[in-house]
Amino acid sequence: MYRTQYPPLLAGQHDLFRSSLPESYSMMFFDEELLDTTPQQYMNFPQTFSPRRQDDDLIQYYGQKVVELQYLLVDTAMQRTLFITTNSDNDLRNAVCLLSRVHQLSNNKLSDLSNEVGRRFSTIDHILKKTTHTANHAMAALHTVSTFLFVGGDGEWWRWLNVAHTFCTYQLSLYRSPAEMLLSCDEQLRFILKTTMWFDVIASVTRCEPPLFMEQFRSLFSPDTAFIDNPLAPLDPRLSMLDVMGCENRVVWAMAEVSELAYWKDSCQRMGRPSTPQLYERGRKIEKHLLPRMGPEEVYDNNLKLQRQYTSEIFRSSTRVYLHSILSGGYPECPEIKEGVRETILHLQRVPHTVPQMQMHGASRSVVRSVVLSIFLCGCLTDDQGQRDYLKSRLIEQDNQEAVGNCAAVKRLMEDIWLKREKRGNTEDPVPWREELNKSGLLLV
Repeated sequence: MYRTQYPPLLAGQHDLFRSSLPESYSMMFFDEELLDTTPQQYMNFPQTFSPRRQDDDLIQYYGQKVVELQYLLVDTAMQRTLFITTNSDNDLRNAVCLLSRVHQLSNNKLSDLSNEVGRRFSTIDHILKKTTHTANHAMAALHTVSTFLFVGGDGEWWRWLNVAHTFCTYQLSLYRSPAEMLLSCDEQLRFILKTTMWFDVIASVTRCEPPLFMEQFRSLFSPDTAFIDNPLAPLDPRLSMLDVMGCENRVVWAMAEVSELAYWKDSCQRMGRPSTPQLYERGRKIEKHLLPRMGPEEVYDNNLKLQRQYTSEIFRSSTRVYLHSILSGGYPECPEIKEGVRETILHLQRVPHTVPQMQMHGASRSVVRSVVLSIFLCGCLTDDQGQRDYLKSRLIEQDNQEAVGNCAAVKRLMEDIWLKREKRGNTEDPVPWREELNKSGLLLV
């Protein structure tokens, strides 16, 4: 069902960046002036690199400007680790330089990007030809996925995600269980596995396929079977997804299960043997773990933890929207969908708007950019103009603040879906949001 697409931004410069999207998805959305994206506090990164022309500056630029935009909800210690490891391998270093240069040039004319970025990309694309991969290959691949995300989120990002998946699959085979690996491995490997798993579950929505790590999601995160969700014992942070992408384990599991359920439903319908009772029974088992809220905000003692809570609650409520769009179809008037959209917006409204002069832009950026999938889901599955305008305004706010990311692309795809729905003139029809997302190829991270 999935068709390969390429980011229009770099079209014609490298085969992996060629686009077949319609002109309505043009990625020429960068502002002429890039607003200040200086971190709230600079980290004093060590000067560990010998002079190598522009590359040393790009590595330092990554540590100072880029890493906090790349992984919005990791702490400063993890950002520092990501920076320090860039010197461990030429491929990893080249991937970081590519990402940094794309960010530097993001507020320039797009023609200024093409030749240099294509040249830098050619220094790492040999990784795709390898049959075995190292941790540095996997980390370089994740940086390259981030490059695709920085220029809009479409293209052959999945080839790079497959590199990380291949590496993680081999590493998992060396342990008795995924939990044992997460508890035993070093910090870099733990980060690679968690990030790859997160990208995998989000990618499953776009690709209309089960996550590749479905077995691992069930082993680690299923509330019915995973020992790590024992309510009588505190969760070991090494096993938590909150510290990577701001999403509770049970919600990550539920998102994976909904993607698998959607694929199962599609397969049954293609074979002419759908089972409505079985569909709803599976859906009921998923939803019962999405109903409890995360808990009171006062249990969190710092701003980053609060941002993670905001993010997780938005994912929790929007995953209910995702679930009911599979169970009942993409009908905005479905009561469960309406309630899920309303709840998601309520949680999103708790996130401060961007107010740079009041130093409130960090929370808004970290949460809103992390939940573009939730905004897209709810935007597509509401016919309420006020709700549509609000969700679109949060994307516009972030796109105006920073010239990288996929907020503009998500907004345009939502608008295109709205326009097609209006042209059909029958609001009683289901919204084909999955089909449209699949055609676009956007990775909504």
